Amino acid sequence: MARPIEYDRDLVLNSAMEVFWRQGYDSTSMKDLVKATGLSTRSMYNIFESKNGLFNASLNWYFETNVRKRYEKLIKDVGLHAIKNFMLTTASSKRKNGCLYVNTVSERSCINSDSLSIVDQYFNDLEVAFKTKLIYAQKHEGYKGDPELRSKQLVVIIQGLSVHSKTTESLEENKLIVEDLLSLMGI
Repeated sequence: MARPIEYDRDLVLNSAMEVFWRQGYDSTSMKDLVKATGLSTRSMYNIFESKNGLFNASLNWYFETNVRKRYEKLIKDVGLHAIKNFMLTTASSKRKNGCLYVNTVSERSCINSDSLSIVDQYFNDLEVAFKTKLIYAQKHEGYKGDPELRSKQLVVIIQGLSVHSKTTESLEENKLIVEDLLSLMGI
């Protein structure tokens, strides 16, 4: 009987996530992942079944370590304040590699459909959360915008902000851009 593989799951997932985030899925080799995680190729396949299995686990880990707190705060808070807080917090995040989810979408042609469904689900959930906040704002805060359209636009802004954050070091610039766009949207 084979001995169980001992490893620090959080450390392995964090290391793999960082490699995928920095290099992209297609440019990341198993050799890169072995070097980053300290697992052997055989152990990696025993645990995650494939490079794609490790990538999916990394996408889920990304949510847990980089997104969950902001997303849960968005869900918990109400109205326009919730949206503005989420957007400005996102704009203030120093991410020289952008957003792993946005990077994944940009590699769509070489990404497995189950990986894309993880990313698509997040953006769909985010859009629904924005729409819910905007509908609340219409009823209770006098918001005049179209919740359906604005929720889609907010997701596009988040995605564009991720790309823009790769080209600038200025978090203040990101915040000003977001504040101006929110103002134009009546938020």
